Amino acid sequence: MLATNFATYLREQGKSPQTIRAYLTDLADFAAWFARVNEGEDLRLEHITILDAQQYRQHLLGTAAQPATVNRRLAGLRALGRWAEEEHGLEHFARRLKGARTTPYRPKALSRNELNRLIREVLKADHTRDLAVVLLLAQAGLRVGEVTRLQVGDIELNERQGTVTVRAGKGAQYRQVPLNKDVRAALQAWLDERPAPEGGGDDLFVGQRGDPLGASGIKYLVQKYATAAGLSGVSPHTLRQCAASRSVARDTFATHSWRRPAMTCGWCSPVAIW
Repeated sequence: MLATNFATYLREQGKSPQTIRAYLTDLADFAAWFARVNEGEDLRLEHITILDAQQYRQHLLGTAAQPATVNRRLAGLRALGRWAEEEHGLEHFARRLKGARTTPYRPKALSRNELNRLIREVLKADHTRDLAVVLLLAQAGLRVGEVTRLQVGDIELNERQGTVTVRAGKGAQYRQVPLNKDVRAALQAWLDERPAPEGGGDDLFVGQRGDPLGASGIKYLVQKYATAAGLSGVSPHTLRQCAASRSVARDTFATHSWRRPAMTCGWCSPVAIW
């Protein structure tokens, strides 16, 4: 019941399905720890104290978990504390929790040659949908969740220009992303042969039976073509970094500003680039 009500609150706050799943995992981890240190007591919001939150943080820091994992767990606990305060009038037990120190990390992007090898494998497979997906990730810089939520009406194409509208990006952010000629051509080819879903619907990317293409399907196809190209450790996020790194290098050199790359890739602020 606690998890169900927490999930409802998160949806009302506009959190993405991925964030909700992550926070529910964090809640389960905290509940298991709480039961261990309190002789099997079930977790109840009104029983959580600031001391509990501090001790849980110390527990996380004492494990082998990476700082990013610790901070993710603490983010989930802070969200739980906000819910306790806003919806139940209880004390926000995690407001002042400090995260674990991290070193700056920049995810690895593929080199131009590596990306070209991957794209050649997609072209060899002659699969128009997969090419459109890969190019939206690698050249337009969309997140995998943004790609799965695209509708046919979000694509505007003509011979000279085109855009894709992301209506609910990270943080419920709306943005329009310009498309280069390669992405436009790939999308047009897919639209020309996209099967009509049996039950209707306007999901842009669907399978042969018209079912929407989900995040797991996109991860699978990216890894399939990466393996065929002799590349390892490649994910949809790796491809997004290809667009992000080139956008930063090009536009900051030309304008000394992060603004245009940030708008294209949907970064919330210049300090949260990746």
